[in-house]
Amino acid sequence: MSLHLTRDRLHTFAAKVLLIALSGCAMEVPYQPTTLIANPAGMSGSTARTTALTHFRLSTGYERTIPAMTEFVRVGEIPAGVVMRPISYVLTVEGANVHEAYAVVNGSRLVGFYLPFEHAFAPLSESVPMKFSERGE
Repeated sequence: MSLHLTRDRLHTFAAKVLLIALSGCAMEVPYQPTTLIANPAGMSGSTARTTALTHFRLSTGYERTIPAMTEFVRVGEIPAGVVMRPISYVLTVEGANVHEAYAVVNGSRLVGFYLPFEHAFAPLSESVPMKFSERGE
């Protein structure tokens, strides 16, 4: 009988370990390949600074905040909008993996992120306002 109790305890322990391991798995950041059309050669991108913090939630459940006064440089465009690279701030998006990210802005809204190493666009499920003050070329 003690063998039976030990086996039941072992199965219960194994089930708990499996549940804990599975709950720690994050989903991947969804993205699709895209082509970045860079600023014309010989032209520096215009810069802009955020005037307010920008808070967003990814579909993976992770949240990020881009601080106010973060300076960005325009690096090009993709079909979803203008691609802006932070100058002195490393922006990342996170799921099962962490990806370096550039902001993709359409009008005055953050619509997603350009992932430079993946050459891909990761859209936000809901765009959020992103306020800039232009700094020139």
